[in-house]
Amino acid sequence: GRILDFGCATSRLLRYFFNEKDKEDLWGVDVNENHIAWNKNTFSNYANFLLTTHFPHLPFKDNHFSFIYASSVFTHINNLADSWLGELSRIILKDKYLLVSINDERALEQLLKHKSWSKHPFAKYIQTIKDEINLEKYPKWTNNNTLKTLNHTFYNRDYFIDNLA
Repeated sequence: GRILDFGCATSRLLRYFFNEKDKEDLWGVDVNENHIAWNKNTFSNYANFLLTTHFPHLPFKDNHFSFIYASSVFTHINNLADSWLGELSRIILKDKYLLVSINDERALEQLLKHKSWSKHPFAKYIQTIKDEINLEKYPKWTNNNTLKTLNHTFYNRDYFIDNLA
């Protein structure tokens, strides 16, 4: 079946399928024009790549893919996550697999406590505002690009599963 890497970046995961699948079965999409250009230049013999926008629409017909994954994508989507999940649900075959990683309470706990993260600028930032992040009271928190880097979004896990998954 067809596989979609949603938010493929430099195909760090998609490349593991190159020898297992034909090119017409492998797709990567990303909002970063440079990533898509690099993928097309580097991996065009193995997979297909498309530039997408921040608005939830992908140019695939309904029930097109048997496996879609989004690794470290919804960790950065602070708006329209529900619409993106709806779009991914539209293009995946019924009873197949959509794998999505999120930052949740456990990820936040690890970020705050784990020594290997303690010197990371984002971890330092989280330490200064940790009392504002209440995933029990609010189902989602994002830094809204405060550090001039990617948005970082944290979800209440139960909320994400019950309302978005």
